[in-house]
Amino acid sequence: MINVASVERIAAPENSSLAEEYVRPGRPVVISGAASEWGPMADWTPEKLESRLDGKLVRVSLSAGVFRYGAGDSFTYDIMTFRQAAAAIRSAGPAGGVYVMQQPIARSFPELCADVRASELAGAESAVAHFWFGSANNVTPLHYDAVCNVFRQVYGRKRFLLYSPTFFDEMYPPPVGGPFAHVSPVDAERPDLTRHPRFAAAKQLEVVLNPGDTLFLPPFWWHCVRSLDISISVNFWWAPELAHCLATVGLRLLAGAYERDRLATMGAPFRGPEGFLRTAREVLKLGLRWPAILLAGAEIERVVRGLAKAHGIAASVDGAPRALAEVNRDLAAAGAYSAELAGRISRLDRWFELARGARDEVIGEREAVDVLDEVERLAGPAQVAAE
Repeated sequence: MINVASVERIAAPENSSLAEEYVRPGRPVVISGAASEWGPMADWTPEKLESRLDGKLVRVSLSAGVFRYGAGDSFTYDIMTFRQAAAAIRSAGPAGGVYVMQQPIARSFPELCADVRASELAGAESAVAHFWFGSANNVTPLHYDAVCNVFRQVYGRKRFLLYSPTFFDEMYPPPVGGPFAHVSPVDAERPDLTRHPRFAAAKQLEVVLNPGDTLFLPPFWWHCVRSLDISISVNFWWAPELAHCLATVGLRLLAGAYERDRLATMGAPFRGPEGFLRTAREVLKLGLRWPAILLAGAEIERVVRGLAKAHGIAASVDGAPRALAEVNRDLAAAGAYSAELAGRISRLDRWFELARGARDEVIGEREAVDVLDEVERLAGPAQVAAE
């Protein structure tokens, strides 16, 4: 038996005071009656958009109703005019399966940008608006996003099933760091508790978004979404605050990303304009030693692997990063820097390897500070390259 509760629903403007109450602590909430703040997009209907966009070419996703990334219930794409897409959406059968999904409005529909007013809940200039228009009974299966999400329901209804990140293991996630690791194999609407018995222990929050409703969905919350009608939605994604990413699931993802590519594809809030080191110091101030050293390790890896590329030395094999010790050895042998500097990097690498075990108790506070200081000496102002 799944434990089901409702998402908190309030009637209030989407303002910064709500951000303090819900966004910062990571609490989902539905805001009703705030569509007057949305601008002209609040009046969008399929017919109005069809009239405005008419012959514009759009990418349309097609499936048997479930839009699953990765292996399993995959979907295909087609290019058609917006008018043709609208007709296909209207004529889709009971299973749905036609979706103009996840399209960045500024890039794909610049003619609609003036209609869209950003949410104060987002509170970030980096928040990116996305457009969703699809048939009834389209399903996005159970997954999480590592970003904050303000989701506005413009036309039709959508049902969300939500699960807190505290139930991460109950979602049977694929291995962290692997492809589509954010997509659960569990069918949240019809769970097979024989195959996935832990799922029964997860507390489920359920909400139906009506036209004019806004959902704030915190990062790392698992969710499954079904369109109950032909639906138009706009959502805003933006990078979470560092505090959101230092919960257990965020640290697990950090460790997995380090194994995958040494954080090469990691963005905010872990990577800042100047790299990872400033964030590493912030994390260490919070008493988290192994994550701080992993971030410092990513900074050294970034510099060393950049040098490897410049010297024609392989930094990866079959898409997986080569060990830092190997790349460091090859760079020193090629004369990219001195043996003394290679030795300093090698000594740091022992701490990076220790941090990969994700255990703070094996790393002392003073040792962590010393590692970050040494990384700053080496990775600051192109010191490695200067050698």
